[in-house]
Amino acid sequence: MPRFPETPCLLLLPIPNGTDNAVMLVTSSNSGRWRKGADTTAKVIAESYRALPAPKTSMKLRAKDRSGGTSLDF
Repeated sequence: MPRFPETPCLLLLPIPNGTDNAVMLVTSSNSGRWRKGADTTAKVIAESYRALPAPKTSMKLRAKDRSGGTSLDF
């Protein structure tokens, strides 16, 4: 398995009310900027982030197969 360089980050994974789907927000920076205050900026961004479900619609959705034959199981 490839190893990636360690990067400081903040991960937020809210699940909006009324849905089983999660929305991921990742904020990161290089180590130098993180130590100089990017961590505070990342926390402000994460605290202000809100994930809301999309409004209900009466439009019908027809899925278009773009998998190229690859199975995507959700």
